[in-house]
Amino acid sequence: MKRRELLKAFGLSAAVIGASPAVLRGISSDAAAATTVDKVRYVRADGKDTNDGRSPASAKRSVAAAVRSLPEEGSGPTARKSGDVYIGPGLYVEDDTPIDCSANIRFHGSGAPLNSGAMGGEYGGTVVRLADNRRTHLFAPRDSFDDWAHAVIFEGMVIDGNRANNEGDFDLIRLRRPGFNTTIRDVMLVSAPRTGIHIEEAASNFYLFNVTGTNCGKHFFRYTGGPATNNVAIAMFGIQIDDSGEFPIQIDHNSFGSGHFAVYSLETEATRPDQHRAVIRYRPIRGGNGLYLTLDNIAAWKAGAVKGTDEAVVLIEDGNGAGPQTTYRNLINDGYDWVYRDLKTGINSKHREQAKFSGSLQTSMQLGPVIWSSTDVGPEGQVVAPPGSLCSKTDGTLWIKSSGKRSRGWKKVRTGRFS
Repeated sequence: MKRRELLKAFGLSAAVIGASPAVLRGISSDAAAATTVDKVRYVRADGKDTNDGRSPASAKRSVAAAVRSLPEEGSGPTARKSGDVYIGPGLYVEDDTPIDCSANIRFHGSGAPLNSGAMGGEYGGTVVRLADNRRTHLFAPRDSFDDWAHAVIFEGMVIDGNRANNEGDFDLIRLRRPGFNTTIRDVMLVSAPRTGIHIEEAASNFYLFNVTGTNCGKHFFRYTGGPATNNVAIAMFGIQIDDSGEFPIQIDHNSFGSGHFAVYSLETEATRPDQHRAVIRYRPIRGGNGLYLTLDNIAAWKAGAVKGTDEAVVLIEDGNGAGPQTTYRNLINDGYDWVYRDLKTGINSKHREQAKFSGSLQTSMQLGPVIWSSTDVGPEGQVVAPPGSLCSKTDGTLWIKSSGKRSRGWKKVRTGRFS
């Protein structure tokens, strides 16, 4: 069965299945709706950086020049540019980098193509590329910036790190304390020297919609630090990742706070032996609360020739902090030894569909309003289910959920195997 047919079998919508490498919304780069003309800049392939950039007819040639010409807000460590940059179709090779994305800047492309063609060829749509031998991040906050990165948006473009000519520890998009619904959508991340998207300590909710990563050096996405406030949510929807390092998604959680990291509809494929040792790697750095980790509709693929040993789709590493409280549903695995491997607890699983609540591994099946689950320990305080649900253990022990809506209220109805 082909992988797209498998995805359909797990109930993914046609829009998500066709979202790779990008689902385009047909953004019109000339239809700028802005509060003031002073906060809007246009970039065109036939523009000039000596233009004022305030209309398509007087567009800038480079994204960096457009950002520099935006008005400044704040002062000292909170100073940042503010406004909207509308980038037309074409290839924009940026040699004045990193481009400032400290806060309150929204980058609107004209769309990313459905087929990227050869890595060095033309993509169509909007392509922003790091120039040869720059060896910097492509988009990053200014060094002096010390505030939250409010309302930063990237949409409708290809962002190309030109990795062959920019080896080193450099990212395509780097954001410091993003928040207030900072969003990356309908974007292709190509050839990142190190990481496609690197987030340092989220301030509030952050979203990725229909984002593709290809040939990223170490990671498609990396999160470092902890949430600046509790209950921060980082969510990904409709993601495809191909050949993007040993650990395409890496979470280095370093906080006493808590947060929620959720991935819905993710497809990955590794075609080289050094790629995707684990799709998601979680590393607790110091003591405190772990993240709530939710994975739903995940398909992880490896070509037969590149299968390694003792590899897991999800790898929880031992560390000084608490492990995540995790929930998994609809996970397709082809080429990995383990679906879930927790080096902190020693719990490993090869199950295709699974959930993990507060340290116990369980598999579950929805039966109308109730569930039937299995677990390696008892469900009391571990398995969340509505009344009427059943839970069984491999030794034949059976429980029924008699009351309560969360993880309490389980009653044992049988111990040992049935005769």
